[in-house]
Amino acid sequence: MPGADVHPRIAYAAYTLGLAGRGTRSMVARFAPTVYGSRGDHGFVAVLARIARDKGISGYIGDGRNRWPAGNRLDAGKLV
Repeated sequence: MPGADVHPRIAYAAYTLGLAGRGTRSMVARFAPTVYGSRGDHGFVAVLARIARDKGISGYIGDGRNRWPAGNRLDAGKLV
């Protein structure tokens, strides 16, 4: 396992991938902070999409260069 100065997410990924050397199938998948698309989704992205549909326009903060990564649950499922 990496040293204490390594972020836990990196340490867990390294540990998991290291299990392959002991005969265990392992993988690490990193998802966007927001995964959307389930039936009845009331999460952040669903709310933003609903507001944009209702108003006919999508708002943004500042000059629009900010980014919020998101992924669809079905795409995430296919990946895994």
